[in-house]
Amino acid sequence: MVARPSLEELVAPARARAAALKAESLGVTLTTEIPRAYDRESALGNLFADLMRQAEPSADVAITNGGGLRADLPAGELTYGRLYESFPFDNQLTQVTTTGRVLYRMLEKNLRSRGGALSLSGVRVSASCTPGGLRVDARRANGARIREDERLTLVTTDFLATGGDNALGLAPDNAKVTVLEGRLVRDEMAKELRARRGALGASEFFDAKKPRWTLPGPRPLTCR
Repeated sequence: MVARPSLEELVAPARARAAALKAESLGVTLTTEIPRAYDRESALGNLFADLMRQAEPSADVAITNGGGLRADLPAGELTYGRLYESFPFDNQLTQVTTTGRVLYRMLEKNLRSRGGALSLSGVRVSASCTPGGLRVDARRANGARIREDERLTLVTTDFLATGGDNALGLAPDNAKVTVLEGRLVRDEMAKELRARRGALGASEFFDAKKPRWTLPGPRPLTCR
C-alpha cells in the first residue's frame, strides 16, 4: 500500500514559500515608526499614496483611504510581511480619468464624512468656511490650483474606484475607470520601495507644520 502524504506534508511547500516572502527585506530601514490614522492625515497614508503615484507616474493624483491602513509600520528593517500587515488587501491599481470638478466633489464629500480620511499624493488641499458654505482648494506641488474643468488622471485602488465604502462617489457618466489587471497595489508599493532603498522616517511623509490637508477644524466639517 502506497502511503498518502499527510495534509501537513502537502501544505509544507506553500508554507515555506509564504514564510520566505514574509521575511523578505525590501531594502528599506525605517528610522521611526510610520503610524496610521483612520480619520485624519497620517504618515502611513501619505507614504502609501506617494508609492501608488510613483507606480503610475502618468497620474496627477493618488488617493487611498484610512480604512485601508491596518497596521503601523514599526521602526527597523521593512519586510514584505510588515507591508502585508499594513495593507493586507489584494486590491489592484486603478486609473480614473475625470475632471477637477469631480475631484473637488470627492474632497468635499470626505470632509463632511465620518468615514476614513482620504490620503493624497500630488496635491495639497485647504478648506475654509465661507458665507457661501464650505470652500475647498486643491493645488499641485508648483502651487497651481486645479481647475474644475481640468482633465485629471487619478490612481487609486479598484475597491475605492468601484464604489467601496462609497468613499469617492464616482458615477459612470463623469469618470472612466480602468483597472490595471494584475498590478496588485501592495506589490507595486513593494517594487517602489525596493527601487528606493535606504532610510525613511515618518517626518518625510507628514509634517504637522505643512500638512497635505489644511482644515478649519476636525472632520466631519460643518459650515453654518
